[in-house]
Amino acid sequence: MRKSSKVIFALAFLLVAVPFVDCGIAEFLLRDVPEVPVVVGTPVTYGIYFPKTYAVLEAGRNGEIVWRAGDTLYVRTSGDLNLPTEYDYRPQIQELIENRSAEIQRILEEVKDGKGNWNASELYLRLSHVVWLNESISEYGDRLGEASVELFPVVGTLALLQGLVITLAGVAFAFEIRDFADREPAKALAVAVLFSALLLVGYAFVFAGYPFNTVHHSIPEGFLAGIQPVERNSSVSPPCLESWYVRATPEVERIFREHLLDNPPVYADDPDYSVHYLELWLNESERDALFSELESLGAVWVWDRECWDRERLATLNETEALGRELLDRGYIDERDFRGLEALIDAERKRIMEMKFPARYRVMVSFVAG
Repeated sequence: MRKSSKVIFALAFLLVAVPFVDCGIAEFLLRDVPEVPVVVGTPVTYGIYFPKTYAVLEAGRNGEIVWRAGDTLYVRTSGDLNLPTEYDYRPQIQELIENRSAEIQRILEEVKDGKGNWNASELYLRLSHVVWLNESISEYGDRLGEASVELFPVVGTLALLQGLVITLAGVAFAFEIRDFADREPAKALAVAVLFSALLLVGYAFVFAGYPFNTVHHSIPEGFLAGIQPVERNSSVSPPCLESWYVRATPEVERIFREHLLDNPPVYADDPDYSVHYLELWLNESERDALFSELESLGAVWVWDRECWDRERLATLNETEALGRELLDRGYIDERDFRGLEALIDAERKRIMEMKFPARYRVMVSFVAG
């Protein structure tokens, strides 16, 4: 074998075969990690092409890999990962937390200075803002422990180099097999076919990534076609908003067609051709029944969930509790608190007496199954 051929084959092994094996090991380590259909933004993102095995082990050693979305891992960690950083917004988040903590102190001092002279609505606005600031500080503090790790399937410049090395390996192989072909043509043909297959696998790997996901699947043609949205004549929307990501499979389509007979959607993006997005208004029992069937198939993932009426009532309770605490600490007097309490009671009663057309407003986004 020529010396130049040995060098080329060695480069092909180091630049293509080793990263390929590394990807296979990383995928094996991630075999039990749940996969979700949407990438979640995090305060810090790490990125690496090689070695992916080390990245997976590092994420598991210093944190918990909660789920993955394609080549992105979502990790909960209390510290930094020893990986290349793509971006890091944690300093800005920490600064935001400090600024909001300072704003809370400023508002409380302002409340104290106005003791005995507060209008109930003005006092409520200040104290409810303090409650909101505290909640946002807690949420941002929790997010500081979130990170994502991008396992890059392809790196542009490196992919060109890898492709060049594979091509050179093919050329070198052609020169090396000529003498062998004259002596044993049948074996030479078999070896040539095998090597050509390896070259194709190599090209697929360096330009498409492991495991060669070159085809971007789409929603099946005619998925939920023919369903008829029904407009709801209501000026009030359901108080609970949920965002579902659902895999578009034949079984899922059957389940939705059955449920939509009694609960037609409020909106569907393209009911005449193929539906990618639905808006449903459901009562709690209807929502639970649909979700249970989809969950049994492992076909649904709930990303966002909020009920504004419950959150509003919780804010009222926390604002009242804060007012009582400030009364005990001497920041406000009895008259200030009684006015605040009466305003909160009236608002609480108004919310609890509201009538809604349904409990849940479910935004369903279908993804390829």
